Amino acid sequence: MLSCAGSAVSRASPQDAWAARVDVARWSDGDVIDAAHLNGEFKEGRTFVSKPRGYPASTMTITRVDPPHLWVCERRLPGVRMSFEHVIEPDVAGSKLTERLLLGGPLAKLIDPIVRRRLATVFVAMTEQIARQAETGSAESRKGSDEPA
Repeated sequence: MLSCAGSAVSRASPQDAWAARVDVARWSDGDVIDAAHLNGEFKEGRTFVSKPRGYPASTMTITRVDPPHLWVCERRLPGVRMSFEHVIEPDVAGSKLTERLLLGGPLAKLIDPIVRRRLATVFVAMTEQIARQAETGSAESRKGSDEPA
């Protein structure tokens, strides 16, 4: 199977990174995603539509959810299966966030050079955005818990 990936490190905990990563409504808060919408709650079998800047909108199906470490979504095209892994690992700084594309199917080798070049940049930018959002979210939750009741 062919693959490409991008990563970023966050000072946020894996739980805060997870919360930021699965908050589909906030994906369009940065410069990477123009629009995103989750159909229902975030769980296996649900679909979402994502429109990365410069790309057409696509509908993805969530195929695996293992909080706070991994979720996977998939898109199938004629002759190609695209699986996107969203990995969160503990890191000495807090968390390491990785997005990885796995390409399979008879046409995977044909589209790999095109997809790899374009998506690697998107993956780095998106993991950096989520890392910042997780840090902001964790700082806000700490601030809220410090306030008197």
